[in-house]
Amino acid sequence: MNSSRGPRLYRRCPSRRRGISIFELLVATAMLGAVMSLFAPLLMRVNHIRRTAQQRQLATQVASNCLERITAGQDQQTAVKVERDGRLESWLPGLQLDISHVDDGENGRRTTVSVGWTTANGTAARPVRLSAWQPPMREVSE
Repeated sequence: MNSSRGPRLYRRCPSRRRGISIFELLVATAMLGAVMSLFAPLLMRVNHIRRTAQQRQLATQVASNCLERITAGQDQQTAVKVERDGRLESWLPGLQLDISHVDDGENGRRTTVSVGWTTANGTAARPVRLSAWQPPMREVSE
């Protein structure tokens, strides 16, 4: 054993390199680019689905509010006017709010509120419809 050089295990080997080569850096960059190119469309699709879900939830809330107003006795024009707030147009572009009434004699009246809007690509979204049944008006006997 050569004591001046120390143990063989602790000696540095001159053939070992420190750091990375430019080729390794290029390969790592290419792999990262490939992963990101696969991940970007997925993020765009998730964002589209999230936006659609938010729009449907908002449309359901608008229909519910309008139906509650009508059920509480507010006239149809006022209920629609209140719900057609300017802030909704940014979330539900091309907002369409339709209200229909069907009288069913002794069973009462069915009121249906339909909320439609235009999607980001310009097509009409599937409308949200909510219905409520109001009991028939009973005549007061004297």
